[in-house]
Amino acid sequence: ALHLSMSEVRDGRPVPGIFSTLDFFFWLAFVFELFLRLAVDESRDFFCGKMAHWNWLDVVVTGLLGIEVLQSEFKLGNSAFMRSLRFFRFVRAMRMMNHLRSMHATRQVMTSLLTVIQPLAAALSLIGFVVYISTLGLGQKVLEYMKQSQGEDLKTCSGGADW
Repeated sequence: ALHLSMSEVRDGRPVPGIFSTLDFFFWLAFVFELFLRLAVDESRDFFCGKMAHWNWLDVVVTGLLGIEVLQSEFKLGNSAFMRSLRFFRFVRAMRMMNHLRSMHATRQVMTSLLTVIQPLAAALSLIGFVVYISTLGLGQKVLEYMKQSQGEDLKTCSGGADW
């Protein structure tokens, strides 16, 4: 298991490389998303349209993430200040949650899933109970058979009792 605590980071221990790699790939994904949105929307609508303030936030947050990733990759000074700006990434995530909440289809899917989970859990519990009881009954019958035959079938199959 991978464990990293803030005290280890403050003590100057190196951060495992997997975190830097993940940061880099997430940054590339965000840059790719920005370019796709710029390609779909006209640049004027993207920077000056109805959702311009959110688009500017995305550009700033992605830029800050890029600076942080490049700074940690090339060991360019102290990145503590850049880490303090991670709050903007939280704001971006909350924006995405707001978009999901406003989508009717997503709400409908979530409501359907919440409606189905309780009967599904009950059905799986019932199936598990039936399998458990069947296993107990089968085990009891096998035990009774073994007591009656005193292992004669095993001796017959294996060629004797000398093994």
